[in-house]
Amino acid sequence: MLTKNATDIKIKAGPEDGLSEGQFTAYASVFGNVDSYGDIVVKGAFADDLDRWEKSGKAIPLLFGHNMADPDFNIGHVMKAEEDDIGLKVHSQLDLENPKAKQVYRMIKGRRIDQMSALGRGRGLDAVRRDGLAELMSRGIAYKSVAQTQGPVASVASSLMKLGITEMMFDIALLRGDISGADAMLAGTDAAGMLGAPGGRIAGGSSQVQRNIIGERLLGLPREPK
Repeated sequence: MLTKNATDIKIKAGPEDGLSEGQFTAYASVFGNVDSYGDIVVKGAFADDLDRWEKSGKAIPLLFGHNMADPDFNIGHVMKAEEDDIGLKVHSQLDLENPKAKQVYRMIKGRRIDQMSALGRGRGLDAVRRDGLAELMSRGIAYKSVAQTQGPVASVASSLMKLGITEMMFDIALLRGDISGADAMLAGTDAAGMLGAPGGRIAGGSSQVQRNIIGERLLGLPREPK
């Protein structure tokens, strides 16, 4: 299960608070709070996750809005994370070469962001779910590359992106529900995501229309009879 805890935070950010440019410290979770699943977060809740990250040698990513599919939303990394008597305290570095990270940094310094949340795993992801997550991230990077080739005039690339991103978001919703298990049957963000995902296949030009455009204009297939 993914356990998400949104916390009102007091942030120190940048040189004005004695930190380097692009850095900030905050509590990603405060003990005693009730998380989005109705659980009370207590000291030790993140110990296993922190231990796994340390042993992996990988940096904990900062994901704006928990968006794992779009690399633009990977806005930095956690330099240090530790539990104290208050909660999960993180010292983080934003990637200021990323325009989205620069905007988030301005918002943090302007005190326009006052919440942060942490994702912890009640159980590790198995190989199948890890592969599914990696595949979704790869697709997101590929669609970003397609977007960068799109000029000022709409082209078949627009249909490729619309179809691809729509199907990717649908698959993301299903994966979130799969990871959440029985919790996905309850009212919440996971259930709402799965219920809303099919709408993306209709809004802004249905997926079937996009397939027709790709088939006729890119692949040269015969037009549908009228």
